[in-house]
Amino acid sequence: MKKVNIAIIGFGFMGRVYALASDAVKHFFPNSPEIKIKAVLISEKTSLKKISNIKHRYGFEVITKDYFEILTDKEIHGIYIASPNNFHFEQIKLAIKHNKHILCDKPLVLDLEESNKLIQIYKLKSNLILNTVFEYRYIPAILKIRDLINSQNLGELIQFRCSYLHGSYINDRPITWRLRPKTGGAVVDLGPHVIDLINFLIGKVNVINSIKKSKIKNRLVDDMGIIMCTTDNDVDGVIEVSRVSSGSIDDLRLEIHGTKGSVKWSLEDLNYFHFFSNNSDNSGYKRVPCFTNYSDDSDFPPPKVTSGWLMAHYKCLYYFVKEISDKNFRKDYIAKFEDAHYVQSILNELE
Repeated sequence: MKKVNIAIIGFGFMGRVYALASDAVKHFFPNSPEIKIKAVLISEKTSLKKISNIKHRYGFEVITKDYFEILTDKEIHGIYIASPNNFHFEQIKLAIKHNKHILCDKPLVLDLEESNKLIQIYKLKSNLILNTVFEYRYIPAILKIRDLINSQNLGELIQFRCSYLHGSYINDRPITWRLRPKTGGAVVDLGPHVIDLINFLIGKVNVINSIKKSKIKNRLVDDMGIIMCTTDNDVDGVIEVSRVSSGSIDDLRLEIHGTKGSVKWSLEDLNYFHFFSNNSDNSGYKRVPCFTNYSDDSDFPPPKVTSGWLMAHYKCLYYFVKEISDKNFRKDYIAKFEDAHYVQSILNELE
């Protein structure tokens, strides 16, 4: 298939992320099919002004409040579900019925009962693709850590610690689905990512004991949770999630310890992991760069490029076109010819 038409279901933050991704994929993967966002489903509450703004800014062919308009469009091959998780079950069920491939954000649904029902429905349409957004398992450092584990470089695994800490809910926030029972809370919000990482790297998680607590007065959902667990291959560990860890931005941390070595990794320093081996002549951890996954058929960017490097170039282009379009636009950090001239003068002194 040379062209894939998709629809985005829900256009909040994650909907915008995948709108960007649909434009960017071709620049990284030479064998990618063309991706077109043919339609976007928006909330019933979305104003006409906001619809107009979305249309003007993104140029989507169809912006609709009618899910069935998307489901009955035979030119749409797949859908990305970025809606609040209380809508997921019905949206997935209907998408399967209408033969749409699905990429769904986490958590898949509200509870195990809904998940079991979807698995039974999906068995009747096994030709369909049903994927979940657990994006952290695709980070090059995580894949390298998985290789180290599978190749026994850590030996027999003994224990792990994994935490996902945010600080953004320490203050009062508007009551949205992220703060309502069943759809919100730290464990529902952050827990799926952490649990999936352990499942992916070590083994299936089995809960031994857990606590969930609300720390902010009058809040109806948990602000933090701690899970004591073991895996099906007898590796013991602790999982911690929090949305009230002051100072944390997006702090996903991982430690895995084995009989031959250990690894540490942090999302806030995602291009590196720390590796310790008993076979090394040096004590302590070695900081290992890991910028690119060599096995994903990407030919861009090259191995030396970190995940944030491209964003600097996006901004370089943005500032350029912004200055062209708006004569009053000013930023004192935009690099000018005068800056280049000064650098050139220094280079000249070095000859």
